[in-house]
Amino acid sequence: MKRDYLWISIFMILFFGFWILVGTLTAVVDVDPDDSNDLYLKLFNQVEREEERVLPVDLSIFTSTVTTDDCVQLIWAAESERNMYGYNIYRSMDERIDNAVKVNRYLIGSYNSSVTINYSYLDRSVNTDKQYFYWLQINDLDMNSRFYGPISIHVSEEFCTDYDLPQIPLQTKLIGAYPDPIKPGTQVVFSLDKPAKVTVTVYNSTGGYVSTLSDGQEFPEGQKHTLYFDSKDSAGNDITSGVYLYIMQTDSNYCETNKLVLLK
Repeated sequence: MKRDYLWISIFMILFFGFWILVGTLTAVVDVDPDDSNDLYLKLFNQVEREEERVLPVDLSIFTSTVTTDDCVQLIWAAESERNMYGYNIYRSMDERIDNAVKVNRYLIGSYNSSVTINYSYLDRSVNTDKQYFYWLQINDLDMNSRFYGPISIHVSEEFCTDYDLPQIPLQTKLIGAYPDPIKPGTQVVFSLDKPAKVTVTVYNSTGGYVSTLSDGQEFPEGQKHTLYFDSKDSAGNDITSGVYLYIMQTDSNYCETNKLVLLK
């Protein structure tokens, strides 16, 4: 009888132990592979997006000089811009960005151009015999910001604009328009490598004539010329929301077309 109870006990232990083991293995193996793959893909895509993220601007110059009236002239050049919102200037008495303050009152707008654009800002709120550190804040349309710098300069009456700034070759180019979309008007910007007669005309998306911003007006050579478009047609009527084309032509056979967006 005791022998029978012993065998029954061993059988029950083995029976329940087997099913406990099966349940454990099932719980371990029963993982949805799709969930695992989804997690992997999410992590991979996040890393890939971080690696592929590019800066919204390629800067070739960020420098400064002291003017004859003891102000600091800041100059920077953007080789190309994409998804840019604009720039701010920060200044400090030391190299710590935490101590820097913004010196420009309004955002310095960018042009989101694929050609070189020169920018400058004049800081009048400086004192002589002081050293200053400057940063350029880069702001993109996704509301991200980065800092470039610092550069330092000592403001002295003996140090003025004899400093040689890097020169950028001039070129004839329709740079773009700012702002775009139009709010409510926009500045059409272009550069010239030599004096030229320039015509800039605006058309709607179907090719209909809208307005002429310049009709053969002569401009000198220069990095940046602007024409204002007030989002009105040639009769002075407000134009409707939509996509518009503007064409720049010169008497040296240069011709280029770009587009504008008007949102109301």
